[in-house]
Amino acid sequence: MALLMEKGRRGQINLLLGNYRRALTDAEDSIKLCSTNVKALYRVAKAYFALNLLPESTLHCQNGLKHDPSNEELKKLLRQIESKKMEHEQRSSSFQGYIRAIESRGLKIGKAMYQELTGLRKPVLDKNNILNWPVLLLYAEKAARLCHGIRNTISLVKLLNYTMK
Repeated sequence: MALLMEKGRRGQINLLLGNYRRALTDAEDSIKLCSTNVKALYRVAKAYFALNLLPESTLHCQNGLKHDPSNEELKKLLRQIESKKMEHEQRSSSFQGYIRAIESRGLKIGKAMYQELTGLRKPVLDKNNILNWPVLLLYAEKAARLCHGIRNTISLVKLLNYTMK
């Protein structure tokens, strides 16, 4: 019993300090000693969540709710997990939309160049399925100009005419 309490306390402290791997180890050791320890199940789920291991976190939350269906902390954590999963899915589907749009146009993308001038700008796919690109114009005088939201339907000649005016 003393070992269970020690592992539980140490797991909680590591969780609060942000030492998620250590917290995970301690909480899993507590679960091995007592598989119905809801606090240990919560700590394991919380550590997995912090490490972005959402399926494992969900599993331990559900296991904890089997033992204590009224535990509000576990319910709250489960809602956070579901929210984060939805966020991941939206990001993934958005990314897949970019990939499909780029492939359907037969475009090939190489390694990003001049990131010190462009930052982390990326193409944006609008609601009409048109890619809008950040375009960096480099001039002979070592000057540069970054144009945002250039549609992939505009020709290079039109773009240069527009920027030279």
